[in-house]
Amino acid sequence: MSNRTFVLVLVLVTTVSISITYVVTRSLNHLSDKNNSVRQGEVYASQSSGVICEVELTHEDDDKRIRPFLFAEDKCESDELADLKALLQDSVNAMHSSGKVTRAAVYFRDLNHAKWTSLNGTEMFYPASMLKVSIMMNVLKVAESDPRILYMKSKVDKNIDLGESVNPSQRLIPGKEYTVMELLEAMMKRSDNDATTLLFKFIDQNSYDKLFTNLNINVPEPQDFYYSINPIDFSKFYRLIYHASYLNRGASEYALKLMDGSEFKDGLQKKLPKGAEIIHKFGERNTKEGLSQFHDSGIVYLNGEAYLVIVMTEGPKAEQLKDVVSDLSAICYDYMRNMN
Repeated sequence: MSNRTFVLVLVLVTTVSISITYVVTRSLNHLSDKNNSVRQGEVYASQSSGVICEVELTHEDDDKRIRPFLFAEDKCESDELADLKALLQDSVNAMHSSGKVTRAAVYFRDLNHAKWTSLNGTEMFYPASMLKVSIMMNVLKVAESDPRILYMKSKVDKNIDLGESVNPSQRLIPGKEYTVMELLEAMMKRSDNDATTLLFKFIDQNSYDKLFTNLNINVPEPQDFYYSINPIDFSKFYRLIYHASYLNRGASEYALKLMDGSEFKDGLQKKLPKGAEIIHKFGERNTKEGLSQFHDSGIVYLNGEAYLVIVMTEGPKAEQLKDVVSDLSAICYDYMRNMN
Protein backbone atom coordinates (compact mmCIF):
# COMPACT_ATOMS: atom_id res chain seq x y z
CA MET A 1 0.00 0.00 0.00
CA SER A 2 1.41 3.41 -1.02
CA ASN A 3 1.77 6.22 1.52
CA ARG A 4 -0.95 8.22 -0.25
CA THR A 5 -3.40 5.32 -0.16
CA PHE A 6 -2.65 4.71 3.51
CA VAL A 7 -3.35 8.37 4.37
CA LEU A 8 -6.66 8.31 2.48
CA VAL A 9 -7.77 5.15 4.29
CA LEU A 10 -6.77 6.63 7.66
CA VAL A 11 -8.76 9.83 6.99
CA LEU A 12 -11.81 7.78 5.92
CA VAL A 13 -11.70 5.57 9.02
CA THR A 14 -11.28 8.57 11.31
CA THR A 15 -14.21 10.40 9.70
CA VAL A 16 -16.50 7.37 10.04
CA SER A 17 -15.44 6.92 13.67
CA ILE A 18 -16.23 10.56 14.49
CA SER A 19 -19.62 10.32 12.73
CA ILE A 20 -20.58 7.16 14.63
CA THR A 21 -19.51 8.72 17.93
CA TYR A 22 -21.65 11.82 17.21
CA VAL A 23 -24.73 9.76 16.30
CA VAL A 24 -24.41 7.56 19.39
CA THR A 25 -23.89 10.60 21.62
CA ARG A 26 -26.98 12.30 20.20
CA SER A 27 -29.05 9.13 20.69
CA LEU A 28 -27.96 8.84 24.30
CA ASN A 29 -28.76 12.51 24.90
CA HIS A 30 -32.24 12.03 23.46
CA LEU A 31 -32.94 9.02 25.64
CA SER A 32 -31.84 10.65 28.90
CA ASP A 33 -33.98 12.68 31.31
CA LYS A 34 -37.20 11.04 30.14
CA ASN A 35 -39.37 12.91 32.61
CA ASN A 36 -38.40 16.42 31.50
CA SER A 37 -40.48 18.05 28.77
CA VAL A 38 -37.73 20.63 28.16
CA ARG A 39 -34.12 19.58 28.54
CA GLN A 40 -30.67 20.60 27.45
CA GLY A 41 -29.29 18.73 24.47
CA GLU A 42 -25.93 18.83 22.78
CA VAL A 43 -23.81 21.98 22.88
CA TYR A 44 -22.07 23.54 19.93
CA ALA A 45 -19.60 26.31 19.21
CA SER A 46 -20.88 29.30 17.31
CA GLN A 47 -19.01 29.46 14.01
CA SER A 48 -18.94 33.24 14.07
CA SER A 49 -17.55 33.85 17.53
CA GLY A 50 -16.44 30.51 18.94
CA VAL A 51 -18.72 30.99 21.94
CA ILE A 52 -20.06 27.78 23.42
CA CYS A 53 -23.83 27.95 23.18
CA GLU A 54 -26.30 25.54 24.74
CA VAL A 55 -29.20 24.10 22.77
CA GLU A 56 -32.40 23.03 24.52
CA LEU A 57 -34.46 20.29 22.90
CA THR A 58 -38.19 20.68 23.47
CA HIS A 59 -40.48 17.66 23.22
CA GLU A 60 -44.11 16.85 23.86
CA ASP A 61 -44.38 15.35 27.32
CA ASP A 62 -46.49 12.27 26.75
CA ASP A 63 -47.12 9.04 28.64
CA LYS A 64 -46.65 7.02 25.48
CA ARG A 65 -43.40 5.45 24.33
CA ILE A 66 -42.68 8.28 21.93
CA ARG A 67 -41.92 11.92 22.78
CA PRO A 68 -42.45 13.97 19.61
CA PHE A 69 -39.81 16.61 18.94
CA LEU A 70 -41.10 20.22 18.86
CA PHE A 71 -38.02 22.37 18.28
CA ALA A 72 -34.46 23.13 19.31
CA GLU A 73 -33.81 26.35 21.22
CA ASP A 74 -30.40 27.87 20.71
CA LYS A 75 -29.64 30.08 23.70
CA CYS A 76 -27.22 32.49 22.03
CA GLU A 77 -28.27 35.45 19.91
CA SER A 78 -26.75 35.47 16.43
CA ASP A 79 -23.74 37.72 15.94
CA GLU A 80 -24.78 38.07 12.29
CA LEU A 81 -27.86 40.03 13.39
CA ALA A 82 -25.98 42.51 15.60
CA ASP A 83 -26.49 45.29 13.02
CA LEU A 84 -30.24 44.71 13.00
CA LYS A 85 -30.37 44.80 16.78
CA ALA A 86 -28.46 48.07 16.79
CA LEU A 87 -30.95 49.60 14.33
CA LEU A 88 -33.87 48.48 16.48
CA GLN A 89 -32.21 49.79 19.64
CA ASP A 90 -31.58 53.22 18.10
CA SER A 91 -35.18 53.43 16.92
CA VAL A 92 -36.64 52.42 20.29
CA ASN A 93 -34.37 54.90 22.08
CA ALA A 94 -35.69 57.70 19.86
CA MET A 95 -39.30 56.61 20.42
CA HIS A 96 -38.74 56.52 24.15
CA SER A 97 -37.21 60.00 24.12
CA SER A 98 -40.18 61.34 22.16
CA GLY A 99 -42.62 59.87 24.70
CA LYS A 100 -44.27 57.46 22.25
CA VAL A 101 -43.34 54.41 24.30
CA THR A 102 -42.52 53.62 27.89
CA ARG A 103 -41.45 50.09 26.93
CA ALA A 104 -40.86 48.20 23.70
CA ALA A 105 -39.58 44.72 22.93
CA VAL A 106 -38.76 42.93 19.68
CA TYR A 107 -38.00 39.30 18.86
CA PHE A 108 -36.68 38.51 15.38
CA ARG A 109 -35.88 35.10 13.91
CA ASP A 110 -34.68 34.06 10.48
CA LEU A 111 -36.77 30.92 10.18
CA ASN A 112 -34.72 29.35 7.41
CA HIS A 113 -31.29 29.75 8.99
CA ALA A 114 -31.99 29.49 12.74
CA LYS A 115 -30.59 32.95 13.48
CA TRP A 116 -32.28 35.15 16.06
CA THR A 117 -31.94 38.30 18.07
CA SER A 118 -34.10 40.21 20.52
CA LEU A 119 -34.39 43.60 22.12
CA ASN A 120 -35.80 43.41 25.66
CA GLY A 121 -37.03 39.95 24.67
CA THR A 122 -37.75 38.81 28.23
CA GLU A 123 -39.94 41.83 29.09
CA MET A 124 -43.43 40.75 30.12
CA PHE A 125 -46.55 42.14 28.42
CA TYR A 126 -50.26 41.33 28.25
CA PRO A 127 -50.64 39.39 24.98
CA ALA A 128 -54.41 39.94 24.87
CA SER A 129 -55.79 38.84 21.48
CA MET A 130 -52.46 37.39 20.37
CA LEU A 131 -53.34 34.42 22.60
CA LYS A 132 -55.96 33.53 20.00
CA VAL A 133 -53.09 31.88 18.12
CA SER A 134 -52.82 29.27 20.90
CA ILE A 135 -56.60 28.79 20.99
CA MET A 136 -56.66 28.18 17.24
CA MET A 137 -53.84 25.65 17.60
CA ASN A 138 -55.70 23.72 20.28
CA VAL A 139 -58.95 23.54 18.33
CA LEU A 140 -57.06 22.30 15.27
CA LYS A 141 -55.22 19.76 17.43
CA VAL A 142 -58.55 18.39 18.65
CA ALA A 143 -59.80 18.31 15.06
CA GLU A 144 -56.86 16.12 14.02
CA SER A 145 -58.42 13.31 16.07
CA ASP A 146 -62.02 14.18 15.20
CA PRO A 147 -62.41 16.35 12.07
CA ARG A 148 -66.17 16.45 12.63
CA ILE A 149 -65.61 19.13 15.25
CA LEU A 150 -64.92 21.67 12.49
CA TYR A 151 -68.52 21.32 11.30
CA MET A 152 -70.17 21.49 14.70
CA LYS A 153 -72.22 24.61 15.37
CA SER A 154 -72.63 27.02 18.25
CA LYS A 155 -75.12 29.85 18.71
CA VAL A 156 -74.22 33.45 19.55
CA ASP A 157 -76.13 34.73 22.59
CA LYS A 158 -74.95 38.35 22.52
CA ASN A 159 -72.07 40.50 21.34
CA ILE A 160 -69.19 41.23 23.72
CA ASP A 161 -67.67 44.71 24.00
CA LEU A 162 -64.23 44.90 25.64
CA GLY A 163 -63.65 48.54 24.75
CA GLU A 164 -60.82 47.86 22.29
CA SER A 165 -59.63 50.39 19.72
CA VAL A 166 -59.69 47.83 16.90
CA ASN A 167 -63.12 46.36 16.24
CA PRO A 168 -64.08 43.73 13.63
CA SER A 169 -65.60 45.04 10.41
CA GLN A 170 -68.58 42.79 11.00
CA ARG A 171 -69.85 41.12 14.14
CA LEU A 172 -71.42 37.72 14.59
CA ILE A 173 -75.21 37.92 14.66
CA PRO A 174 -76.89 37.10 18.02
CA GLY A 175 -79.22 34.14 17.69
CA LYS A 176 -77.39 32.71 14.67
CA GLU A 177 -75.41 29.46 14.63
CA TYR A 178 -71.88 29.26 13.24
CA THR A 179 -69.65 26.28 12.48
CA VAL A 180 -66.30 25.95 14.21
CA MET A 181 -64.59 26.69 10.89
CA GLU A 182 -66.53 29.94 10.60
CA LEU A 183 -65.69 30.83 14.19
CA LEU A 184 -61.97 30.18 13.62
CA GLU A 185 -62.00 32.44 10.57
CA ALA A 186 -63.83 35.20 12.46
CA MET A 187 -61.40 34.93 15.38
CA MET A 188 -58.20 34.98 13.33
CA LYS A 189 -59.10 37.26 10.41
CA ARG A 190 -61.29 39.76 12.30
CA SER A 191 -60.14 39.11 15.89
CA ASP A 192 -63.78 38.59 16.86
CA ASN A 193 -64.14 38.09 20.63
CA ASP A 194 -67.60 36.55 20.30
CA ALA A 195 -66.10 33.82 18.13
CA THR A 196 -63.33 33.27 20.67
CA THR A 197 -65.86 32.86 23.50
CA LEU A 198 -67.78 30.22 21.54
CA LEU A 199 -64.61 28.33 20.59
CA PHE A 200 -63.78 27.78 24.25
CA LYS A 201 -66.54 25.13 24.19
CA PHE A 202 -64.43 23.06 21.80
CA ILE A 203 -61.07 23.35 23.54
CA ASP A 204 -59.43 20.39 25.23
CA GLN A 205 -58.30 22.15 28.41
CA ASN A 206 -55.80 19.45 29.40
CA SER A 207 -54.20 19.54 25.97
CA TYR A 208 -54.20 23.34 25.98
CA ASP A 209 -52.46 23.51 29.36
CA LYS A 210 -49.96 20.82 28.35
CA LEU A 211 -48.89 22.83 25.30
CA PHE A 212 -47.85 25.74 27.52
CA THR A 213 -46.18 23.38 30.00
CA ASN A 214 -44.22 21.64 27.24
CA LEU A 215 -43.02 25.03 26.01
CA ASN A 216 -42.00 26.02 29.54
CA ILE A 217 -44.50 28.92 29.52
CA ASN A 218 -46.84 29.79 32.39
CA VAL A 219 -50.32 28.38 31.77
CA PRO A 220 -53.01 31.08 31.42
CA GLU A 221 -55.66 30.95 34.11
CA PRO A 222 -59.28 31.14 32.90
CA GLN A 223 -60.55 34.73 32.83
CA ASP A 224 -57.09 36.13 33.65
CA PHE A 225 -57.38 39.50 31.94
CA TYR A 226 -53.78 40.39 32.80
CA TYR A 227 -51.97 37.19 31.88
CA SER A 228 -48.41 38.06 30.82
CA ILE A 229 -45.87 36.60 28.41
CA ASN A 230 -42.64 37.79 26.79
CA PRO A 231 -41.84 37.98 23.06
CA ILE A 232 -39.30 35.15 23.15
CA ASP A 233 -41.80 32.72 24.64
CA PHE A 234 -44.64 33.84 22.38
CA SER A 235 -42.50 33.18 19.31
CA LYS A 236 -42.63 29.47 20.10
CA PHE A 237 -46.24 29.16 18.91
CA TYR A 238 -45.36 30.49 15.45
CA ARG A 239 -42.34 28.24 15.22
CA LEU A 240 -44.49 25.19 15.93
CA ILE A 241 -46.90 26.18 13.17
CA TYR A 242 -44.21 27.09 10.61
CA HIS A 243 -42.27 23.86 11.11
CA ALA A 244 -45.44 21.72 11.44
CA SER A 245 -43.98 20.13 14.56
CA TYR A 246 -47.11 20.31 16.76
CA LEU A 247 -49.99 20.16 14.31
CA ASN A 248 -49.76 17.92 11.27
CA ARG A 249 -48.84 19.49 7.96
CA GLY A 250 -52.42 19.97 6.77
CA ALA A 251 -53.52 21.58 10.03
CA SER A 252 -50.42 23.79 10.10
CA GLU A 253 -51.10 25.03 6.58
CA TYR A 254 -54.74 25.66 7.52
CA ALA A 255 -53.61 27.65 10.57
CA LEU A 256 -51.46 29.88 8.34
CA LYS A 257 -54.37 30.27 5.93
CA LEU A 258 -56.61 31.41 8.79
CA MET A 259 -54.12 34.14 9.71
CA ASP A 260 -53.57 35.16 6.11
CA GLY A 261 -55.70 38.11 5.04
CA SER A 262 -56.17 39.60 8.50
CA GLU A 263 -58.26 42.73 8.09
CA PHE A 264 -56.04 44.64 10.53
CA LYS A 265 -53.23 46.25 8.55
CA ASP A 266 -52.00 49.09 10.78
CA GLY A 267 -49.32 47.14 12.67
CA LEU A 268 -46.56 44.98 11.20
CA GLN A 269 -48.01 45.27 7.71
CA LYS A 270 -48.62 49.04 7.48
CA LYS A 271 -45.23 50.17 6.16
CA LEU A 272 -44.30 47.07 4.21
CA PRO A 273 -44.36 47.25 0.40
CA LYS A 274 -47.73 46.70 -1.24
CA GLY A 275 -48.23 42.99 -1.82
CA ALA A 276 -45.80 41.89 0.90
CA GLU A 277 -46.75 38.41 2.10
CA ILE A 278 -47.44 38.30 5.83
CA ILE A 279 -49.51 36.26 8.26
CA HIS A 280 -49.99 37.89 11.65
CA LYS A 281 -52.03 38.45 14.80
CA PHE A 282 -52.23 41.61 16.90
CA GLY A 283 -53.28 42.24 20.48
CA GLU A 284 -54.09 45.25 22.66
CA ARG A 285 -54.78 45.86 26.32
CA ASN A 286 -54.98 48.75 28.78
CA THR A 287 -52.83 48.39 31.89
CA LYS A 288 -53.93 48.84 35.48
CA GLU A 289 -51.89 52.06 35.51
CA GLY A 290 -53.85 53.55 32.61
CA LEU A 291 -51.27 52.95 29.88
CA SER A 292 -51.93 51.22 26.57
CA GLN A 293 -50.26 48.11 25.26
CA PHE A 294 -50.27 47.21 21.61
CA HIS A 295 -48.54 44.28 19.93
CA ASP A 296 -48.34 42.52 16.61
CA SER A 297 -46.68 39.23 15.71
CA GLY A 298 -46.27 37.29 12.53
CA ILE A 299 -44.29 35.63 9.77
CA VAL A 300 -43.13 37.62 6.73
CA TYR A 301 -42.20 35.85 3.47
CA LEU A 302 -39.56 37.56 1.37
CA ASN A 303 -37.65 36.31 -1.70
CA GLY A 304 -38.12 32.66 -0.84
CA GLU A 305 -37.15 33.21 2.80
CA ALA A 306 -39.26 33.68 5.92
CA TYR A 307 -38.71 35.54 9.14
CA LEU A 308 -40.66 35.82 12.37
CA VAL A 309 -41.09 39.10 14.22
CA ILE A 310 -42.84 39.81 17.52
CA VAL A 311 -43.21 43.46 18.58
CA MET A 312 -44.72 44.27 21.98
CA THR A 313 -45.12 47.86 23.18
CA GLU A 314 -46.47 50.00 25.99
CA GLY A 315 -47.13 53.73 26.08
CA PRO A 316 -49.67 56.50 26.65
CA LYS A 317 -51.62 56.20 23.37
CA ALA A 318 -52.58 53.09 21.40
CA GLU A 319 -52.54 54.92 18.06
CA GLN A 320 -48.93 55.96 18.59
CA LEU A 321 -48.01 52.41 19.53
CA LYS A 322 -49.38 51.14 16.21
CA ASP A 323 -46.93 53.47 14.45
CA VAL A 324 -44.13 52.20 16.69
CA VAL A 325 -44.93 48.61 15.70
CA SER A 326 -45.06 49.46 12.00
CA ASP A 327 -41.76 51.39 12.16
CA LEU A 328 -39.93 48.51 13.86
CA SER A 329 -41.46 46.05 11.40
CA ALA A 330 -40.22 48.15 8.47
CA ILE A 331 -36.68 48.11 9.91
CA CYS A 332 -36.74 44.31 9.99
CA TYR A 333 -38.13 44.08 6.45
CA ASP A 334 -35.59 46.48 4.97
CA TYR A 335 -32.77 44.66 6.72
CA MET A 336 -33.83 41.27 5.32
CA ARG A 337 -34.44 42.68 1.86
CA ASN A 338 -30.94 44.17 1.77
CA MET A 339 -29.44 40.91 3.05
CA ASN A 340 -31.07 38.99 0.22
